[in-house]
Amino acid sequence: MIACIISMLISAYLMTPSIYTMKLLRRGVDLNKGQEANVLRSLTVQQAKSTTFETISPQAPLGDLLIHLAESPHSGLYIVNEAQRYTGVVTFDNIRNLVTYGNEIDGLLVAHDITRFDVRSVTDDEKLDRLMLMFGQHRVDAFPVVAPSTGHLIGVVDREHVMDAHNREVTRRDLAGEFSSMVATFTDKKVVQLGDNYAMVEIDTPKQFIGKSIAQLHIRRQYGVQILLIKQPNQHSDKAHFVPTPDYVIVAEDVLLLARDQANIQRARNL
Repeated sequence: MIACIISMLISAYLMTPSIYTMKLLRRGVDLNKGQEANVLRSLTVQQAKSTTFETISPQAPLGDLLIHLAESPHSGLYIVNEAQRYTGVVTFDNIRNLVTYGNEIDGLLVAHDITRFDVRSVTDDEKLDRLMLMFGQHRVDAFPVVAPSTGHLIGVVDREHVMDAHNREVTRRDLAGEFSSMVATFTDKKVVQLGDNYAMVEIDTPKQFIGKSIAQLHIRRQYGVQILLIKQPNQHSDKAHFVPTPDYVIVAEDVLLLARDQANIQRARNL
């Protein structure tokens, strides 16, 4: 019994992720740090934001605000100035108390008078774990996303967007973890059909990818494929398989496991 305990302690010290927790790690579940934080820490606002939002002039009368909010599927209207820079937001909460005055204030107030200027904006590169903390600190339903160089409003991100991005990433990691058990079938670089016109293939890293991060390459937009896994020789000359994060920089030794429709997969093989 003592020998078993000692061996377990030594193995846990030398190899922290066991065979039982390795699959969880591939899904983004770190039992020591918490699943949600680990997944959200790897995602950015750009991966969660919506580009559908509504803006209104700061000089719009109260009547126009009421009509826009009543007809809008969104909970707020974003105020932009003449240069299209974000300045604030108007929500139902801002005007709820004003409705009791009826027509008495009609024509007296404009959007600027009831705008919340304390709702800060975020940028595409901010991490979602930090954003979730900000939701609690600022007590808002959504944050405007602006371009750092211009301040122009380019999107909106709310709690639901964050959770959708989280769930997509967990699903992607889960699928990638399952695919990693099939890696041995890709040694001959053959295309594996997945059905419904989808396929997977393993390719050596193209020269134009070397030294660039996943985010910089915009692989899905530029090449129409998705990187599921990266195989990389480790110090024991075996293949290590992992799901890359957007900031991972590709090296020459990497082997990429790609998935997408068959036409794009065939083009990817010629990169």
